[in-house]
Amino acid sequence: YYNCVHGLGHGIMELGADDVCSSLTTCDHLSGPWEKQSCYSGVFMENIIVYERDGSAPNLKPSDPIYPCNTVGAQYKYQCFLGQTSFVLHQNGGNFQKTFDVCSSVEESYRDVCGQSIGRDAANYAGHDAQRTKVTCNLASEERDSLNCVMGAVKEFISYYHAMEQANTYCNILSESQKQTCLSTGKEYFT
Repeated sequence: YYNCVHGLGHGIMELGADDVCSSLTTCDHLSGPWEKQSCYSGVFMENIIVYERDGSAPNLKPSDPIYPCNTVGAQYKYQCFLGQTSFVLHQNGGNFQKTFDVCSSVEESYRDVCGQSIGRDAANYAGHDAQRTKVTCNLASEERDSLNCVMGAVKEFISYYHAMEQANTYCNILSESQKQTCLSTGKEYFT
């Protein structure tokens, strides 16, 4: 069901000439808050895909790596920040340290979700290798950011494998505080 509603966001963007604002407004017509959020995530992901495919997108600015997250309405910000680090990493050549710096500078209420976005990207960049993902999350200069990275990474392991086995393998190689955060996040996310 998630893939269907998330995919709807992608399709709305394609049909709407890649206009983020009008696409988000179309998602607002869905019936429930979960459906709306899932659709928003498809819109923002498609926005980044357009940039990666075409080399430009009207709703992304290389000079402002968190745009449009810093300008959209409050109801859209969470989903925007949950994917924006993919664009940031594309812009900075995959430099995770610089991406942690970007996330530490966003609005306080979205810093954690931005860090979780880094975790998703860390697992993807590492080809879902647990050790390489661990190393990337440990690049964070503050524990808060490292823990958020771990949370995003374990969710990505679960989403990618549709299972807990690989997620638990990842969690079990982490420091004790990271391990506990990882295992509890994984258990909650998987159920």
